[in-house]
Amino acid sequence: IYIGSTKTSIEQRFHEHITSKDGSPLHSDIQELGHENFDIELVEKVDYIDEEILLVTEAMYMIK
Repeated sequence: IYIGSTKTSIEQRFHEHITSKDGSPLHSDIQELGHENFDIELVEKVDYIDEEILLVTEAMYMIK
């Protein structure tokens, strides 16, 4: 399970993960296993106030 936040759509963010060449474990797994083997799910949509609120919300879900 990967939890992340984005200021764009989750579809756009997933596409960025698919096309990334940075070699991170997540990106390597997506490229090795195929993006069609990954599911994306919107857990919560938060009205964007500032980056701190966004990151706190993301961290809260990681802790859960």
